[in-house]
Amino acid sequence: MLYDKFFNREYLLVIKQKGRKIFSSDRLDVKFSVERLHVSSICQSSISVLGLDRERINSIAKVARECFSKAQEMELTIELSAGYKGNCPIIYKGFIIGAHVDSPPNMWLHMRCVNYTELGEVPTPISIDPRKSPRMTYADFATSVCRQLGMNPPDISEYHAPPSDYINIKNPVQGVFTRSKAMSELNRINKDRWVVFYDMGRVYIADAKPDIKTAKRVRFDKNNGLLAVSGVSFTKCNVTMFMQDYPPNVMLAEVESEFNIGANGTWTILGRKYEGHYRGNDWKVTYKLYLRDQLT
Repeated sequence: MLYDKFFNREYLLVIKQKGRKIFSSDRLDVKFSVERLHVSSICQSSISVLGLDRERINSIAKVARECFSKAQEMELTIELSAGYKGNCPIIYKGFIIGAHVDSPPNMWLHMRCVNYTELGEVPTPISIDPRKSPRMTYADFATSVCRQLGMNPPDISEYHAPPSDYINIKNPVQGVFTRSKAMSELNRINKDRWVVFYDMGRVYIADAKPDIKTAKRVRFDKNNGLLAVSGVSFTKCNVTMFMQDYPPNVMLAEVESEFNIGANGTWTILGRKYEGHYRGNDWKVTYKLYLRDQLT
């Protein structure tokens, strides 16, 4: 019955230019290998589609032929939702930075993409003085940072208590920050209490060291689609399973003991890679897990 659950595939591929939808499909043949990391890093991904008319192929390829700077200028964005019947979340948002087409008769359009969030690495002045607000919480502080960077307020992890404790910063935070530098600064402050991630344009705050007895957790085992474990070391491992999308928030994870990394291991998801072919092989996701002590 497990294979029945992961059988009826669904997807939706949307391409926009300057915010205007120029293409969408949930029927054409697609292939994808897309990666997201919840730390400061740019990941290149690929999405391919077969069955577009020649005019559409030429239009998309022409705009995307240039690389990084052109993609920013034209704002050629791509969004992929994928899953199974009744559960088809957005698994990737990015910018198309290049494209090429296979020769006839199988004219696959192959698109190279980069993270939606990381492309906007524009240095921005930030000035926050917690001394003027002595009862500023960590959530207040993070919200102020995000707003000055033009980002949405942070999403407080549903898995743990909200960061309502007051921060203790003796000096104001001032300077010119990129998004990745600002996230690093947020992680440096109160690092023993809160961890900050961002994913597909959203910022998340979660408990760095939640109570293992009460915190919600995810268990990776064969009953929920676990296929393989690789890259096992004392601090990290990768788990591959039938595609399903767990939230990007920091969470506790356990892995089936037969994979020799311990059922009681306390891990967190720091990245994920989705791979699939609509009319081909199984859709899979590989989660990158790290021991929680490695977060801080």
